[in-house]
Amino acid sequence: MNYPQIFFLLSISFQLSGALTLIIFCWGNTEKRILRLVYPVNTIITRGDDNMVKVNKEKLREAHKEVLLNRIAFISLGLGYFLSVFSTTNGVNPYWGVLIVVVVSCLWTGIGVFIAHIIAVVCNKEDRKYSYEELTSIIDKDIATNMTKSEIDKICQ
Repeated sequence: MNYPQIFFLLSISFQLSGALTLIIFCWGNTEKRILRLVYPVNTIITRGDDNMVKVNKEKLREAHKEVLLNRIAFISLGLGYFLSVFSTTNGVNPYWGVLIVVVVSCLWTGIGVFIAHIIAVVCNKEDRKYSYEELTSIIDKDIATNMTKSEIDKICQ
């Protein structure tokens, strides 16, 4: 194999690795992802007197659709990059090209996920404590409340 062929395969490998990383990042517990979209950080979550929170079905549907569309988009990108090996081989045997792209992409994706995990573990060895003022100045968002709706209504009256 010559340098243009190697660079061609590496190019596709890195593109596929990026798509795989995005797929891994957007995968996981669908319900949690949906609720995080419905209740972003700046949302005050109030519970009823029965200790339950009612979530509007339209918001749930929109958030669910967004989660699924992100997954579909990243899978499509990954498949597109993968199939490009067969369209322009640049003189490389497409079967060897696929093997090389799959191996390099999997290795690169695994290395990326491993490095991200190690950095996250090293940077967050212990729980952190912040004063309320410090925390609100950092995130500049509202904080979820433990008060019920009736308690909030009493305060507002």
